[in-house]
Amino acid sequence: MNAQALQLAGDELARAAASAGCRVLARGVHHDGSSSWPVLELECDDNAHAIDFLNRAASLDAGHPDLRALALWIRRVHGEPLAYAQAVQAFVKALVRFVREVRETFQHALYTLQHHAGDCDDHARAVVALARAGGLRATVRGVANARGAISHVAPLISDGRAWHWAETTVDARFGEHPRTAAHRLGLERPDIWAARRNVRGTSAP
Repeated sequence: MNAQALQLAGDELARAAASAGCRVLARGVHHDGSSSWPVLELECDDNAHAIDFLNRAASLDAGHPDLRALALWIRRVHGEPLAYAQAVQAFVKALVRFVREVRETFQHALYTLQHHAGDCDDHARAVVALARAGGLRATVRGVANARGAISHVAPLISDGRAWHWAETTVDARFGEHPRTAAHRLGLERPDIWAARRNVRGTSAP
């Protein structure tokens, strides 16, 4: 992005954060060697506000020309809505490794896909953005732990008839609830089972 595009992208993210009830603590730019990305340091009081921001950011991501081109390429092969939704899950699951973050960071969907790594919110944002870019309805949804607290996020995609889980941080089947998948696979996932409260992070890139 050039300087003007970076400024505009940063302004859009800042408006999305404000609309979601998150506070922008600082702004900057991240250079990854090939591209530059706007960075916001955010503070969201709870998971609901953070999830609202993720959904708003995913909508912005879906409009990126490179992400739209990728979505159209996948959709040409998987034209039916259900087939496309399944293909999006499979694509992100195969391409992006799950990595835990020391500090919460909200990455642009395209950055996540290009760098092949992200935590649960990065995975969910990428799936939702790619699904929306291909013309489907999709949303980031909080996943409650055993105590009923939201401790994980995952994407849901609609094929026009029903909503389907599209978890990608574990080898979940299409439509399988994230906790059911983790249990079936015998995985210990503290992010799924442990509660989180105040969310403070960085929208980077």
